[in-house]
Amino acid sequence: MAKLLKKIFPTETHGTTVVLSPEGDPLGVEEAQLRREINALHELLDKPGAAALVVDLGGARYFSSIIIGAILTVCTKMKAQNRPTALCNASNAMLDILQIMKLDTILPYYATRAEALAAVEAQQS
Repeated sequence: MAKLLKKIFPTETHGTTVVLSPEGDPLGVEEAQLRREINALHELLDKPGAAALVVDLGGARYFSSIIIGAILTVCTKMKAQNRPTALCNASNAMLDILQIMKLDTILPYYATRAEALAAVEAQQS
């Protein structure tokens, strides 16, 4: 019987904005699954309808360097293409990590998903 794998990088769309809501760091994540999901995320963001990205960090208290690296890669890609990108909803522990890594100076951060969505939508106008 095949093992049902929990999705690491669930996404949804709000108009032309893709919302990425990582679920945290699953123990024993399979490298093949991680690679498939990252590739699928890149494919989604390459579509013309993906004009902006919001990363909602509320799915876990903190994330490992592997997950942060994957998030940073897609955010950097969006920024390089002048498409609005924002982080939001981090726990206090994760917000500390973002500040230590100085990611909050590279990517805008908002306390709530609604604020982040409003900010990236305003930048698209």
